[in-house]
Formats: sequence, C-alpha cells, structure tokens
Amino acid sequence: MNEIIIGVIIGCITSAFGVYLANVSSERRRRRDEFNKAAAKFRSAFIKETIGLKTSSYQGADDVGQTNLYDFLYAALLKHLRAIEIFKPHLTTLERTQLDLKWDQYCYPDEIPKSEEEKAEFPLVAYDTPDSAEEQKARKLALQKLCEILSFAQLK
Repeated sequence: MNEIIIGVIIGCITSAFGVYLANVSSERRRRRDEFNKAAAKFRSAFIKETIGLKTSSYQGADDVGQTNLYDFLYAALLKHLRAIEIFKPHLTTLERTQLDLKWDQYCYPDEIPKSEEEKAEFPLVAYDTPDSAEEQKARKLALQKLCEILSFAQLK
C-alpha cells in the first residue's frame, strides 16, 4: 500500500514538474517570437536608408531624389525615432541605454551635445558635407552608425 502511495506522489511531482517546464519553454518561445517580430519591423524602418547609403542613391521617403546626404538622412529622422521608441520595450534596460547612446553617436558623430536643447537643434548636421570626397566619408560613417543601431535587432 505504501508503495502505491509513494508511486502516486512521485507521479504527481513528476507531472507537475513536466507542466512547469513546458510552461517555461512556451513562455520563452513566445517572448523570442515577439522579439523577432519587433526586430524585423525595426530593421525594416531602416531599409531604404541602408540601401541608399550603400549605393549612394538618395531616394527620399516620397520617392523624390534628395540632393545630398544630409537631406536624405534628415528626411528619415522621425521615422527612425519612431521605430526606436516602438522597439525599446523589447530590450533590457542596459540595451535601451546602449541603443540611446548609439543613436546619439549616429546623430552627432563628431561630439554629442550635453544639453537636450542642443540635441534638438542640430541632429545629423555633421553629414552636411560640401564636396563629394567628404560626402563619401560621411556616407560610410552614417552606414556604420546605422549598422551599430541595427545590431540591437539581431534575431534570437
């Protein structure tokens, strides 16, 4: 009789542990899938600019060719900010802080302004270059900075 009771108790404990593991696994899979969907949307917000920087084809958001690198990047500024804010809840606190830093380094590659007022006034101005040789350097820098931002959205 005792053996039957012990067998039932062990069976119940084993079953409960199995249910717990299945639940944890399911939750991890759900979170991973949710992150991957958000990451795909985040990356898609940067596709046009990434391709434009790689090919030097400055096609604007309205499919009108932009005249220079600065205009091209500035036209996408709000779209990128919106994508970042939507994506942030899927990151850890540390990753959010790092993403904010990478964004500031993209917007202000020479030096990040100390005050929020200065940040609001002149984002991306470092990419406003006078000649094609400087523009090519700025284009490569902008692409590098965008790739650093996009590295937060690697599939898990």
